[in-house]
Amino acid sequence: MSQAGNALLRGVDAEAVVADLDRLRAAHVVAEQWLLAVENRLEGPALYLLEDELPEQAETNRQAGTVLADRVAELDGAITADPTKLVELSKLGPFELPADTSDPAAITDYALERVRRLIGAYGEALDRTRGADELSHRLLLKLVRRQVETEAELEGLKTTP
Repeated sequence: MSQAGNALLRGVDAEAVVADLDRLRAAHVVAEQWLLAVENRLEGPALYLLEDELPEQAETNRQAGTVLADRVAELDGAITADPTKLVELSKLGPFELPADTSDPAAITDYALERVRRLIGAYGEALDRTRGADELSHRLLLKLVRRQVETEAELEGLKTTP
């Protein structure tokens, strides 16, 4: 990071911020892959209800992962490159596909649980960056806002007849 950029960090270690950002990026990569895998297997009512939502959410996760990776690079950090470590690093829980890919409720429940875990992880990162790394903090606020919107969308899908 530039000298001026380093001067903006107050009371926080850049490596700790990089670790938070990398963990969040890993969660977005895992979420994107899960959404694409489920989309590929959709059938029955889930196909009708979720065929547009899943690719949209996958793209949102891809974009968020890219933005987080860019911030990691700005902080002179490196993202986790080993795909076998992403699920564990993400802290989203096991990578499981629904047993019934025609059941929109099962798919939505799993996705909703993961989004809520991701929002919690954002909260922890926001606590660490607040007042210490304003650039990362503002980026995280923007990204978590989208996750809160996603949570509301998923909750809405659960109430759709």
